[in-house]
Amino acid sequence: MIDRPPQPGEEVDPGPAPGTGGARWGWPAAVVIALLAGLTAYSAAARKSPTFDETAHLTAGVSYWRTGDFRLHPENGNLPQRLGGALAAVGDARFPSLDQSGWARSAVYEIGNEFLYHQGNDPDRLIAWGRAAMLPLAMALWLTIYAATRRLYGPLAAIFSLGLAATDPNLLAHAPLITSDLAATLFFFLAVSGVWRVLQRPSPAVVTGSSLAAAALFLSKMSAGILLPIAVLLTLLRLARGGPLPLRACGRERLVRGRGALLAVFGGAALIHLAVVVILVWGAFDFRYSAFHAGRSPHDQFEAGVPNLLGTRSWLGSGLEAAQRGRVLPEAYLYGFSFALDQSVARPTFMAGEVRPRGRPAFFPYAFAVKTPDPLLLALLLALATPLAAGLSLRGGGGGGVRALLEAAYRTAPWWGSVGIYGGIALGSGLNIGHRHLLPIYPALFVLAGSAAAGRPGRVRRIVLGACLLFGAGSAAMIWPDYLAYFNVLSGGSRTGYEKLVDSSLDWGQDLPALAEWEKGAGERPGYLSYFGTASPDHYGIRARRLPGFFDFDRPRRLEPLGPGWYAVSASILQVYGAPGAGPWDRQQEQTYQELRAQVEGSAPVTRARAYEDEATERYDRFRLGRLCAYLRRRPPESQIGGSILIFRLSEAEVTQALAGTPPYDGQ
Repeated sequence: MIDRPPQPGEEVDPGPAPGTGGARWGWPAAVVIALLAGLTAYSAAARKSPTFDETAHLTAGVSYWRTGDFRLHPENGNLPQRLGGALAAVGDARFPSLDQSGWARSAVYEIGNEFLYHQGNDPDRLIAWGRAAMLPLAMALWLTIYAATRRLYGPLAAIFSLGLAATDPNLLAHAPLITSDLAATLFFFLAVSGVWRVLQRPSPAVVTGSSLAAAALFLSKMSAGILLPIAVLLTLLRLARGGPLPLRACGRERLVRGRGALLAVFGGAALIHLAVVVILVWGAFDFRYSAFHAGRSPHDQFEAGVPNLLGTRSWLGSGLEAAQRGRVLPEAYLYGFSFALDQSVARPTFMAGEVRPRGRPAFFPYAFAVKTPDPLLLALLLALATPLAAGLSLRGGGGGGVRALLEAAYRTAPWWGSVGIYGGIALGSGLNIGHRHLLPIYPALFVLAGSAAAGRPGRVRRIVLGACLLFGAGSAAMIWPDYLAYFNVLSGGSRTGYEKLVDSSLDWGQDLPALAEWEKGAGERPGYLSYFGTASPDHYGIRARRLPGFFDFDRPRRLEPLGPGWYAVSASILQVYGAPGAGPWDRQQEQTYQELRAQVEGSAPVTRARAYEDEATERYDRFRLGRLCAYLRRRPPESQIGGSILIFRLSEAEVTQALAGTPPYDGQ
């Protein structure tokens, strides 16, 4: 608490909320909750194989530490990759030889497969080390949500917000993963909060903390630029509000008055932020422009093979090209940024049973609607239903009616501004491959939901709020360890999740251990597996015959005869990536399939496995899988492994129907 009246626009800690008895238990309870959530998340992840991107993040991170080279996976955050690979880098893990084609081509998944499964390393231990290194970020996020909510609404509301966040299956799913999503969520939240504090009460410590959070964000995710329009919005709101600005420097505090003076202070703080971000980005890449440690040789290249994927197709592409010529930022960072932008233009999108070649504006609203936990949705409705109560609960708000509403809106501007701007930009993204790209808005939503528990909630409201927490905890317990496959009750639950979303919203290649256990208990001859992911089925002892999957680094290059038995198909393969072209089965694909079938099988159908004899055989194998998936999409699976791998049992007649019967055109 401060010993003077709050200044206009100043954000202050409201202290204990009415009826909390001082809430001395607040912070200790928050730490315990965060620890329990972290242990829960880690125990769930321990039962999962590496998710699709973890192989790349871990391998790239180790390569940064071991080689000082930044060619691998620069589009996905130097900071989280360094963190995830730190323990493996200082340990005795053997890294693949750099004298190979995969390294020269910057083929991170190829190098990653070799690193995990072909160098004599223990892949489970490497993944466990990386996940343990990432987990503190999640715990910091939970505690930051508690701190931000407490500052606005008091400790009781903060515990409520933390309870919602700590039982959110989406956060629990991503908390320990060796990826950039949780890191970006934490640093986005810290950066927005830091900017707001600079606008309310700047000091050297506040500006430094805010600058470091912004730099960490820019080193975690290439979408960090979304922070800029949010900062502009918050600055405009502060200037519009006016009033003196308490400025502390050199141990003294003075009030800055007038919008011109305020703008000068904020401009100076912005320059400090820019300098810190640029310096730390350069530092993360060893203050070297070249991504390649020994300078670029004729054989070294980025995986996509071009220096700037956008070229001069837009003003942004021209700007990136100019930045490359001027060496404004490290080469790997500029390449990673342009790669991320290029990938966001068009990727196959699956949503509610339909595949489209490009993203669609409805994707993220739909993903939010079906993946957001029911308790959070209810808490947000309660918060919106009583905005006046939320406004009056803020200490220093004063007044009532419109004035209280305006004060509440101003105090919560960082959070509704974050949700609005980030969500608005997401609508235009063509990269519709995962609900995880919405994670950065959730901390703000948890804070806003805290207003439902602010002040002195009545008996009915207390019952509803308690039910929210119990429902959230129960949901998290029931779906453990399959947090990535979570879908809320409002959407019909997780059982039909594969009909709603796939890829990293459901199936990220994480369920090979569970499939191996299921296979042992199946009591049948080996079946067939089409796997979406980067882990190795062989490492888990899976005996199923391998059908084409996504990368298939260790799959024998041969055509398997298909017969009766069980078929395990990753949901992402079934819905999107099974057919060549990652689209619905149509007449053109059917025609190509029949032509290849006649060419490869002729009058002698395949009865035993045989190596790919030519390109036509390999293409036929892929088109045969596409037709099989189109057939399987017309029937429900007999069981699900972790929600992400679907099990179908087919008789000989059903296999014949799938491969040679009436064409299973999608949409008919």
